[in-house]
Parts: sequence; C-alpha cells; structure tokens
Amino acid sequence: MMQYLFSRDADGLGRLVIPKEIRDEWGMTDTDRGVSMYIDNGKLVLMKQKPRDSCAACGSQEDLWEVGPAMLCQSCIKIAAGNL
Repeated sequence: MMQYLFSRDADGLGRLVIPKEIRDEWGMTDTDRGVSMYIDNGKLVLMKQKPRDSCAACGSQEDLWEVGPAMLCQSCIKIAAGNL
C-alpha cells in the first residue's frame, strides 16, 4: 500500500475532496459514494464503505444484523460488547 500526504481545505459546508490518488488506491469508481469515518486518538480515519451485504467491521457475509446505518456480524457485535 502506498502512503500519501495530502492537505486539503474544507469548503464552507465542511466538505473535503478525497484526492484521486486515494480513490484509485481504494479502487473507487465514479459510482462509489460511501465513505465511513471515525476519530481515533485525535486522527480522522476514512474508510471506503463496504457493501450492505457484508459486515462493516470485518467484511463477513454471515450472521448479519442491522446496527444503526451499518450491518455487523455476530462475531463483531460480541467483540464490541466485550469492549464496553
């Protein structure tokens, strides 16, 4: 995986453009729209969204449950519950 360093300004609505190099690395096409994001130790982490027919955390397609806007498998739900 190549590493890039980019700096972008947000527009007045807080939107950022994901650089083409990153979209290419992710294999994003013009029809891909979903990006998941979270804060980890003060860093904004972006991830290409997985299809809703798989677990958002691990990609499994078995034992899926709808958790808010995401799908999670039983194994990841158990791991998350154990970390509470």
